Amino acid sequence: MANGGAGQKRQASESAMTGALQSLQEEAATTKIRRLEHHRSARDALAQQPLPTPPFSVGMEDLPEDIQRHILSMLPLKEAARTSIVSRNWRELWTCHPNLCFDGSKQQSTDEDSMKIKGAKFIETVNSIVQQHSGAVLNKFSIRFLLKKESSDHLDRWICFAAACKARIMDINLWPNALKAPVGKNYNYPLEALGSQDGPFIQSLFLKHVSLKPHSDIAGFTKLRRLHLNNVIINGDLRGLLNNCCALEDLEIFKCYGAWDLRVSLHLNKLRHMLISLVPTSSIDFHVTGLTHFEYKGQARPIVLHGCSQLEKVSLTFKAGSFERDKDLVSYAFNKLPAISAVKVLNVRADMIEREPVWTSQMLYTTGVGFWSGEAIGLFSSSMGLHRLKKVHMSGFRCYRPQMELLCGILGKGATLENVTIQTNPYTVSSHNYESYIREWARHTSERFGKTIHVVN
Repeated sequence: MANGGAGQKRQASESAMTGALQSLQEEAATTKIRRLEHHRSARDALAQQPLPTPPFSVGMEDLPEDIQRHILSMLPLKEAARTSIVSRNWRELWTCHPNLCFDGSKQQSTDEDSMKIKGAKFIETVNSIVQQHSGAVLNKFSIRFLLKKESSDHLDRWICFAAACKARIMDINLWPNALKAPVGKNYNYPLEALGSQDGPFIQSLFLKHVSLKPHSDIAGFTKLRRLHLNNVIINGDLRGLLNNCCALEDLEIFKCYGAWDLRVSLHLNKLRHMLISLVPTSSIDFHVTGLTHFEYKGQARPIVLHGCSQLEKVSLTFKAGSFERDKDLVSYAFNKLPAISAVKVLNVRADMIEREPVWTSQMLYTTGVGFWSGEAIGLFSSSMGLHRLKKVHMSGFRCYRPQMELLCGILGKGATLENVTIQTNPYTVSSHNYESYIREWARHTSERFGKTIHVVN
């Protein structure tokens, strides 16, 4: 009986513990459900509330005016002008645009009547913009349109306006897109307008198909860094102008008539690049200690570049006919142009119109197809210095005797040669026999001089 009573008590105790545990679990589940419902209600309440607004919003019109102008200056002039319809406050903002670039070259045609209509429209557009402009300082002012001397009044007014706004860059191209040269006299560009302000301001001047009347007393060019003259008629002293350009870094004179004597006494120590092409001049003489790149195209002329110890690249293109005065252009390039003797890269281009060797790194030949089968002995000027020559590339090669003599002369004197390449004439490679002949000659010559010659098409 005693054991039975103890068992009943134990069962009652376990039952009580089980009930208590179930009660705790139910209470915990209820609490969790209530918590989830609370969070859900709070989330729904937040979702129904409007999002908080920022303390302030910034629009374009809220920015300082100078920042607005800077933003508009990044747009082309036409797009900047269109912003005037966006806001009443912007109607005058575009009139401070720093870049007034008028390009009507794509609208031009060969029909004379059509050109008159488009020319009148172009002039009307430029006049309207110039009249509305605020007169703020300009970064660039450019005109690209085929305008004749009859439009001088408009051009004078535009250039004087650009000068009054102290435009740093001025680009006047009255013969764009390589169209047929306009008939009639060139417009006379008023250089004096650039010196009529308080002080010098022009930094880049690009002129095409105009006339100039420079003189030694001209002012306003001491800040000029870039001067490009293309198809310009020079009725004055170009040397006088250049002698006033002490800050010049880039000079290009292309197809200009009237620059008879290019001897400049001023030391242009900042000049880095100089191109003189198709200019009928008697001599070229510059003091250019910092020059790194020189290009010349024309007939053989005395060229003196004083103090250019930093020269890295020289390109010489001699016009056909210069052989009549100096038949050894190799000797001419090295002996009569001492400034280029230590240059790193030298390109000499010439038409071989006579049976004389011409040293070149890139040659183009227009003579007929024909081979010379003799043994080249390397006719070459003994005064030539090739002790630094490392790379030679000869194009238009077709085993023409002067070519073969020239290359053999280079191979014989070029002790430091590392790479020799001949590029076959496109008119000869059409025949497999011709190409095979060239490759056989190259192989034989390579063995003869102990230097590999690479043949490419």
